[in-house]
Amino acid sequence: MSEELKNKAKNAIGHIAIYADEQAQGEESLSITRRVLWLDSKGLYIAGNVKDDIISHGADIYINAAIVAGTTYLFESRQSGGNYIPKVWEKSSWTAQSAGGKITIDEVDVVNQTVKGSFEYTAESPDGTKTAKVRGNFNLRQ
Repeated sequence: MSEELKNKAKNAIGHIAIYADEQAQGEESLSITRRVLWLDSKGLYIAGNVKDDIISHGADIYINAAIVAGTTYLFESRQSGGNYIPKVWEKSSWTAQSAGGKITIDEVDVVNQTVKGSFEYTAESPDGTKTAKVRGNFNLRQ
């Protein structure tokens, strides 16, 4: 994920639900308080965290391609992906594995800065020893 997109993102209003099963210990719903969105016709970045802090427990997703309603973006294409921020910060987020990850855009309005959809992926720690299954949905605007 490019730092440029993260830096362009602004606080968003609306709903983002994130569910994570870290190390197969059972899925939990994250109580998201920080919602961030960057959207234009050529890309999307969304993040949600439990605190107003980019390294607090949460997740992000991105698409580096034309954003079209009714489209599912597979992580295999490398144009889309995600990251998971574990409960205990370990100096790095966990990167989504390309196999099986996806983001679905149900509705999008670039002019009015609104987007609705869902996502799912498995993220892996940098050393490859830990994983988390992450899924969620969103309905956000700037």
